[in-house]
Amino acid sequence: MKVASGPPAGTPTVSVILCSYNRREVVGRAIRSVLAQTFAAFELLVIDDGSTDGTAEVVLGFAARDPRIVYERHANRGLAAARNAGLALARGEWVTFLDSDDAYAPDHLAVRMARVAAEPVDALFGGVRLLGDRKLRYVADAERPGHKIHLTHCHIGGTLFVRRAVLAALGGFQEIPYAEDHELMTRIERRYRVARCACPTYLYNLAGADRLGIRYLSRRAA
Repeated sequence: MKVASGPPAGTPTVSVILCSYNRREVVGRAIRSVLAQTFAAFELLVIDDGSTDGTAEVVLGFAARDPRIVYERHANRGLAAARNAGLALARGEWVTFLDSDDAYAPDHLAVRMARVAAEPVDALFGGVRLLGDRKLRYVADAERPGHKIHLTHCHIGGTLFVRRAVLAALGGFQEIPYAEDHELMTRIERRYRVARCACPTYLYNLAGADRLGIRYLSRRAA
């Protein structure tokens, strides 16, 4: 099911893909942080991965007031499939992501658009502010089973900012049991120009123990 409040004026420069599963209590905060961006030429694609908690009503309330928001719901299939559903709808030159329990600082998109305008790159990652318990800042390392790594040394999926043409050429995310973000970034790094963004405008909430996406890691991101 896809619902939009109306056709946006013109083609967006950035497609923000926000995937959510049973996040009624927090998804509104994530949406508001996108709507508060100082860079306004975006579309917000909210992919509901089969929520049963009333997430739809929250999202549709926002969509009714802002034509840049598109809502799509499908049966629960996991984060990679939900992001790929968003990619199929995306119209922007650039694609980025937001987990429904996280948020953007107001200049998040503006900072990244300025960076890609100044530097010939195909993808950015990084630029995260960790919010919450410091004990939760170490997570399992996808490349070294049994080891942990600090989140600042990870490819955090929500921070990816990639040309849509690149994602289309690579076929999007592989629907594998673990580490689809890391796997995608590995393929991007092999073929395209990638840079790290140091400006910490992605607000990563550590408080939610049941996050939609596991952080998929790369020692090369250190």
